[in-house]
Amino acid sequence: MESYPHSDMTLLDGLRQGSWEAFESLYDKYWEKIYAVSSAVTKDQELSKDIVQEIFLDLWNRREKLAIKNLYAYLYQASKYRLIEHIRKQEQQEQFLEEFNQILSHCPVEDYLFHKELELTIKESLEELSPKCKRIFYLSRYDHLSNHEISQQLKISKSTVENHINKALNHLRNSPEVKMAFIIAFSLIDA
Repeated sequence: MESYPHSDMTLLDGLRQGSWEAFESLYDKYWEKIYAVSSAVTKDQELSKDIVQEIFLDLWNRREKLAIKNLYAYLYQASKYRLIEHIRKQEQQEQFLEEFNQILSHCPVEDYLFHKELELTIKESLEELSPKCKRIFYLSRYDHLSNHEISQQLKISKSTVENHINKALNHLRNSPEVKMAFIIAFSLIDA
């Protein structure tokens, strides 16, 4: 185990004054502990590394305003909030895909044209995404591959797959055309 000649408070004072050396010392001292917490929850090495990077980037960006008494407790709380945010995003993604699947699978004859129009509107909206993002979304939604299967097929991390799916879903959520098509489709389901 490495020895750290300065206390956390000394390093935090240096950090507040913009010392990159103090920041690196804090990072070296705590990144593995925060990574272990994240990785125990996510079971995803790449995502856990991303979470650690985000936490320390935030620490650096907010260095002048921080009033920290216990750095490890602060970093632990920060990782907890990031993990909760990640879980929330996954739940929203799953809920949106569930609604998406419900609408597209509910096709009585009288609703057929509306659903075809909804699907066409969604596909047109997806054309605005990058080719990689669009491909990942199609593999997820239309080929019904899991995030793990997509990551293996495209040789990218599972967290990259999740990020692209979230990006596509956010794009669809924010598209006025898709919102209108969903409203029409949901009103048909409820009718």
